[in-house]
Amino acid sequence: MEFPVPRPSSCGVPDGLTERIVYEFKATSIPRWMKPIALAQADLYCFFFRRPEKRVQLLWVGAGKILTIHEPLNRYRALETLNRAWEVYRGARPKPPKPWKCKRCKYSKICKIHS
Repeated sequence: MEFPVPRPSSCGVPDGLTERIVYEFKATSIPRWMKPIALAQADLYCFFFRRPEKRVQLLWVGAGKILTIHEPLNRYRALETLNRAWEVYRGARPKPPKPWKCKRCKYSKICKIHS
């Protein structure tokens, strides 16, 4: 499957980047929900910037704790994320967000995918 090559202006930017590591930071009140999102995002950055490792830090806002995850690129997760995005780009219906997110969203009345 061919993916369009993004222009530099349309690429995401990691919070940090070294010769080996991509760094991503998230502040959240619910770390268990943010963790898979942050890891997928860091894997995409590793894939695009050709870095072998990622370091993700999640600041648990309510508790004042920081969870640090340092691990190798999960190439499978990066490619699966890209494949899902590609399918939506090609017309597949995206997976709806969690119902609680729709309750807080100002676009829920016009959204075609909300829960």
